[in-house]
Amino acid sequence: MFLGLVTLTAGVINRDPFALVMSWVGLVYGAAMIGFSRFTGQLHPRWWLGWHLNAVAGLFNAVNGNFLYVASVWSGLFSAGPAVSTSFQIATTATAIVIRIWFGQKFKAPIGFGIRLTRGSITEPSKP
Repeated sequence: MFLGLVTLTAGVINRDPFALVMSWVGLVYGAAMIGFSRFTGQLHPRWWLGWHLNAVAGLFNAVNGNFLYVASVWSGLFSAGPAVSTSFQIATTATAIVIRIWFGQKFKAPIGFGIRLTRGSITEPSKP
């Protein structure tokens, strides 16, 4: 989380939109790790799968956003610059979130790590 704050601060000071967008990695994953270390409730039976899908979605964003940016500049579709790079990162972040939600629903993996209470009972995922 600390590095996410450093990246966010650097982006604000330098007016760098790419750093502002990429600071989400440290902020979100750092906050999630701190929250997990202090979590005292009952873990969802598939909490580990939720964490895995969250990490894969983040990696999808990093790899594909950068690849698409470099490929588009190399092919001459766009000129290099922070606005273009940031646009690719925002687009792949949105795509990663949609994919994460879809896979989470398909495999009954929670976004967080705790179980949800529904009408006073514990909701556990059914087996696929």
